[in-house]
Amino acid sequence: MEEKFERNIQSGSVVKGETNALRQTDVYLLGGQSNAAGYTPVSGLARPYTYGGVFDEEKYREYRAGYRDILYFGITATADPESANEKLSFVRMGMGHAVTHFGPELGFGEFMSAYYGANRADGKKAALLKYAVGSTTLGEFKNEVQDNFGNWMSPSMKKAYSGERLHEKAGLMYDKFLIAVKLGLQELIGSGYLPDIKGMLWMQGCGDATQENLSHAYGANLKMFIADLRADLTKLLKKDFAGRVFREDMSEMPFIIGKIGPNLKNAKYANVVRDEMQALTKTMSHVRVAETADFVLPDPNDNNDVWHFSAKDCLALGRRFGIQVSQEAGILPQIRYRVRYKQNNGKEDIVRSTPQWNCAPEITAPEKPGSCFIGWTLNGQAYDFSQSVGEDITLVAQYVPNAAEREL
Repeated sequence: MEEKFERNIQSGSVVKGETNALRQTDVYLLGGQSNAAGYTPVSGLARPYTYGGVFDEEKYREYRAGYRDILYFGITATADPESANEKLSFVRMGMGHAVTHFGPELGFGEFMSAYYGANRADGKKAALLKYAVGSTTLGEFKNEVQDNFGNWMSPSMKKAYSGERLHEKAGLMYDKFLIAVKLGLQELIGSGYLPDIKGMLWMQGCGDATQENLSHAYGANLKMFIADLRADLTKLLKKDFAGRVFREDMSEMPFIIGKIGPNLKNAKYANVVRDEMQALTKTMSHVRVAETADFVLPDPNDNNDVWHFSAKDCLALGRRFGIQVSQEAGILPQIRYRVRYKQNNGKEDIVRSTPQWNCAPEITAPEKPGSCFIGWTLNGQAYDFSQSVGEDITLVAQYVPNAAEREL
């Protein structure tokens, strides 16, 4: 990485005169609806449950003091990022949609602080740029919130739905997100940093999961969103930040999808959206998920909120975002899990691996004389290849006698 930086300096792609002042800084983007904006009360950070049963006063003080090596520029609860007059700060508790709440930035900052600042020989920092608003959808859906904030429809989405009547503010969130990123980058550069965008963190989908049509279209919509965002970020960097950022090409920018909770009481199609999210890891490069299947909603030990994660789970989400994006960005080695396929036909097992929370790779159906292969099982249950893998697993081939054998 340092060699590439030197080549950029020598080739003139970094503005002359700024090379000695600017400090390269890894930048991460965060967008979505309420669980991204931060609707988890900070009061949960003072509960023993959050720490496994015993209140950790030292860790609480750490959350309150924050992580000065993880810079922060965040805008929530406004339809006009430019009017927010947000300034560069650092990650700490109280960075949610209000000072009494927090979002995944806190767990993200906690995790990433182990790899930046004082923990690096070069002292490199990281930065998180956030723009998120609660109750906003990806697909076209009219409600009171979107009358003000619009939705996340990207240009390709709007074109795909051009035959339908769209909300007058369709796509406003997408447009404002790009403005928020621009403002954040300006803050970083103005403070003497050389931004290097490493990835995007996405926590959204609860609203879409309340509507049958939006839930089943979520994968196709998000695929367009990701492609458009990568392209539009590239245009933004080349047009407004040429020579002032470490890299301008975002065509392969890692995109980490925070899966919505599996048991949302008021979102009938939550598991449809979760499956749609998971499927994108198979069809798009550098797209990963942060799993939330073990999160509790509502959690009676904390906020007992049917939509928003408890303090314990919100922290876990932020850490998982950090784990996944660090792997995709090449900062940390990939965590991979082994998938063993017992062919159950006298032949040797086949072993493959998959990145953490990706799907198990599907292999050629095994053959067994006189039998017909009918699928794989995990622990005696039919296996669904659309689910995420979070541990080493062994799949067992199942057969039934073929027609000729049954007739005998």
